[in-house]
Amino acid sequence: MMALALLLSFVSGFIALSYEIVWYRAFSIGMSGRAQAFALLLVGYLTGIALGSWLSRRVCEGAAPTRRAIYALAASVFVGNVLGFMFVPWLADLMTWPRPWMPSVGLLIVTVTGLGSVFPLVAQMSIPQRSAVGRQFSYVYAANILGSTFGSVVTGFVLLDRMTAAQVTTWLGIAGMASAAGIVAIARPTRRAMAVAGLACVLAAGGMWRSSAALFDGVYEKFIFMRQYQPGERFAHVIETRSGVVAVTQDAVIYGGGVYDGVVNTDLRHDERNAVHRPYMVGALHPKPRRVLLVGLGGGSWAAVLAHHPEVEHVTVVEIDAGHLKLLTYYPEMVQLLSNPKVTIELDDIRRWLARHPKERFDL
Repeated sequence: MMALALLLSFVSGFIALSYEIVWYRAFSIGMSGRAQAFALLLVGYLTGIALGSWLSRRVCEGAAPTRRAIYALAASVFVGNVLGFMFVPWLADLMTWPRPWMPSVGLLIVTVTGLGSVFPLVAQMSIPQRSAVGRQFSYVYAANILGSTFGSVVTGFVLLDRMTAAQVTTWLGIAGMASAAGIVAIARPTRRAMAVAGLACVLAAGGMWRSSAALFDGVYEKFIFMRQYQPGERFAHVIETRSGVVAVTQDAVIYGGGVYDGVVNTDLRHDERNAVHRPYMVGALHPKPRRVLLVGLGGGSWAAVLAHHPEVEHVTVVEIDAGHLKLLTYYPEMVQLLSNPKVTIELDDIRRWLARHPKERFDL
């Protein structure tokens, strides 16, 4: 029983913190990257964990694991993952409300409550009340922390760099359904009860797989435009990486992490859109601007203007989000920056890059 409890504790921690990583992306974009996004997410998440633990107390009153406790654990995993799968689309809909943040935190608390009851139920199911209870509990707790750590790292650095948030959420939900079915099997139920539980999990997993694309369609538009969102409005391009989300409207306006980040435009006749006169002014600011440092790539417009300046010998661009490099490939006039010998694009934080290159000197 202890080996199974360790596995369940690890998996529940992995899934719960993986959801949190995805949800933080949603909160951050909705709040344009402001620091309050993490504070709101954390208070809602921890409140939900505490509430789920409190609600599970009645099931944990017995001294030994019972079929009731196992069924309660399976139900918590099932409900928590269904709500976890639905959270981002529901949150996106709330973003179109006049005052969305308090309802959003309330929705988060309700969603996390199911996940918050899993750990105490696992501990109740696996740890008999005897002299070694403290040591046994420490093993279950360590497995949960280890799963939480792996979930944060794997989802934040690997999965979100290769999959969309919708795909990651779908796979987490399906993994949760598989866990719920496995937990029911532990109770050695009747064939009918196992068939009902298995069918419910399969139908839920299948529903997640089939409905994911439709449910997540338009969520970033709602997060970014909020009350100004128009039904049916869609971005021309949405690029998701572990660094964040780069979205581009049909008329080439760029939003990085939910914040306006320029326009794909090098034409002075449309200068009101992205102040492209500034890179054109280089000749007036320096007689021979051979080396230029550009902080941020955006859509590549300023870098393209600078690269074509006859006096500029080299342009170094430091960009923190790899999604902007992928964005260049959608525009023929900008993709040339990736192969231009006069342009070097560094993926890094500008402060860290400057600290690592103290001898670099630039004219502008």
